[in-house]
Amino acid sequence: MIHSEIDNFIFNHNSSQGCINLIVYVDDTVITCSDQHGIINLKQYLSRQFQGDDLGKLEYFLGIEVAESNGYSYVS
Repeated sequence: MIHSEIDNFIFNHNSSQGCINLIVYVDDTVITCSDQHGIINLKQYLSRQFQGDDLGKLEYFLGIEVAESNGYSYVS
């Protein structure tokens, strides 16, 4: 994963299978991707390195509702 030059809490990984974005804010981590295999590998790696829970699909982030439609997430 490459640390974003724009924000200190965003990490990116691009491959031929797609891209993965890891967003860390205080004690929350959000993973977005277009590479389903990559997200499974990243979650397995993170679970070996850190103690935490997988809360499933993102519904709210920083008090903002996140909705999903047609495989895309929207902030409203």
